[in-house]
Amino acid sequence: MEDLILLDESGVNLAMVRLYARALKGKRARGEKPQKRSRNISLIAALSIREVVASVNIYGAVDAVTFEAFVEKRVNS
Repeated sequence: MEDLILLDESGVNLAMVRLYARALKGKRARGEKPQKRSRNISLIAALSIREVVASVNIYGAVDAVTFEAFVEKRVNS
């Protein structure tokens, strides 16, 4: 169990905003949202029971080649 390493991949778009807001009763919720589309950012991390072994942020989506390169370069070293 001590040697177990979990790999996780997640992503976010920097232009993501909430569609709804909250405000005090009788007040209007005001805010701004980005007018332009933004880039996607992916995060890949290797986690053990005790620590984050390796992590990397990548612009764009993660494909099989990118994921394999992460495992070979970061986790196996």
